[in-house]
Amino acid sequence: LIHEGDVVFDVGANCGDWTRAVLAHTRPQQVYAFEPIPSVARAFKDNIQHERVRLHELALFHRRGYASFYYYPRYDGICEEGALSSLYRRF
Repeated sequence: LIHEGDVVFDVGANCGDWTRAVLAHTRPQQVYAFEPIPSVARAFKDNIQHERVRLHELALFHRRGYASFYYYPRYDGICEEGALSSLYRRF
């Protein structure tokens, strides 16, 4: 549940649909979005242009440090690209 004035994190922001819904329903203090796939991050930037949103083009993990990012492309459109990508090997 998100309230006005909350700080929001959109991890795996994709093309920004969830961030757009947050902005439509409440007024967060700040949204920090994270999207590591460059082409999808560009789509996020095209879709979300808001002074309370900051996009970080990187992946997050539960520990400090570096990890491998497993990229699994899909070809159903740019916002579906990399939908299975993760810090965990799937295949």
